[in-house]
Amino acid sequence: MAAFSHLYVWRDRPLLELVEHIAQAYHEPHREQLARLCEITHELRGEAPFTGGIPGLVEAFEYLREELLQHMLKEERHIFSRAVGGGVGWVSAAPMKIAEHEHELMGTFFEQLRDLTDDYGPAADASPALRAFCTGLSDMDALYREHTWVEEQILMPRIRNEA
Repeated sequence: MAAFSHLYVWRDRPLLELVEHIAQAYHEPHREQLARLCEITHELRGEAPFTGGIPGLVEAFEYLREELLQHMLKEERHIFSRAVGGGVGWVSAAPMKIAEHEHELMGTFFEQLRDLTDDYGPAADASPALRAFCTGLSDMDALYREHTWVEEQILMPRIRNEA
């Protein structure tokens, strides 16, 4: 994607620096976004009759939340720590294939959330909580797209090439 071409500068950075960048620029903010959105779901649950007027929204988010948290933890344990701690030769192909599959899966979860919220654009009469939730989802989706691009276009090819 041309939108992320400015991130190619990371191709030439030391592997440790790249991994730290991914953790700090994407994983940590995602955890913060998920926590903030989780707080908003408590408000949405109090709205009748179905979560601010969108049936299944909170449940779809909660599924994404659990999957994304697990995914990032697996990346950190099985790809990042091995690539930096033991060198790229210590990273087998399996964890990277799993991560790539999970990136696709997460993409379908975001697609479902976009569909449920009319591309993160709640109705004009939506509650403030629902508006904040949709804005937060949109921001997280955009960051996630950049996040996966960096991993799939820079980190993983580099690990494969240096192994």
